[in-house]
Amino acid sequence: MGITMIHGHVRNGLASPPARSRIGISLIEVIACTAIVAVLIVPIAAVVKTSGRAITRIESGASTPEKVRAAGTWLRDTLRPCVVHAIEKDRLKFQLPDGNGAAVYLNDHALVMETGSAISKLCTDVDQVRFEPLLTSDGSARRVGLAMTIVARSATTGAVSTTLTTIANSR
Repeated sequence: MGITMIHGHVRNGLASPPARSRIGISLIEVIACTAIVAVLIVPIAAVVKTSGRAITRIESGASTPEKVRAAGTWLRDTLRPCVVHAIEKDRLKFQLPDGNGAAVYLNDHALVMETGSAISKLCTDVDQVRFEPLLTSDGSARRVGLAMTIVARSATTGAVSTTLTTIANSR
């Protein structure tokens, strides 16, 4: 009788049961994997929560004061090279540099700009808009600019914000 190798076991002429392969996983391995997954999920959950808050802020837009300031700044920059034709209490008519006429006014709690081809909302939740000419004080009453006041109310908080923008050298 010789020594033979079968399934990794040395047989010395005696019959031994074949080695059984391992099936399944142990409880220790399950607990270790669960701990690793839990450690990885905690920071991922924090990132998802923070991202959700950021997306909500973006979707809801800026706060009302920020929107009003942005609309006032945009109008100031847009109107600076324009020729103003008529300043009414709540409406401004002007000519754009490309020669087209336009108007800015309040329509259904939105500040809008109307050109010959389109109407664009500049800001929502606006309660009041006022346009006033800025005149010289030397007696000639020559217009040297334009004052624009936008009063808006936050739809969520009810807080009122007012923005005053002056546009110098409006022609």
